[in-house]
Amino acid sequence: MDWLEKQSNEILELDRDKTYLRFRCEIEIEKRNLQEKKEYLDRLEEELDTFYYCGVSSYMLIVADYVEWAKNNGVSTGPGRGSVGGSFIAYLLGIHAADPIKYGLVFPRFHNKLKSSYSDIDCDFSKEKEIYLLIIL
Repeated sequence: MDWLEKQSNEILELDRDKTYLRFRCEIEIEKRNLQEKKEYLDRLEEELDTFYYCGVSSYMLIVADYVEWAKNNGVSTGPGRGSVGGSFIAYLLGIHAADPIKYGLVFPRFHNKLKSSYSDIDCDFSKEKEIYLLIIL
């Protein structure tokens, strides 16, 4: 678990799903050269705090996994739609394609600490390879 060895003690005290969600986001921030932009780092912390509090870290990782699987296996996917577009983390994980900070999309519309259920994430996939998605879901 190379990714786990690189984490600080404070991060290691989190549950594994929370630790891995943070790790994935930090990797994407570096890839996109956003590590010097305070607005992006503040938004990441706000969303991580909300996801940790609400217990949806695994949910976000699972959705990201099946979207990534579809993209890597020739299943056409949409750019993402609905309120998930307000999540910077969903953008970093490839769940949707629009930078919510650049376009002024609000995160609490997608998820907030007062919400008691998981937010739905609308994903569009080509019907041509629909059978593959049914197998993995």
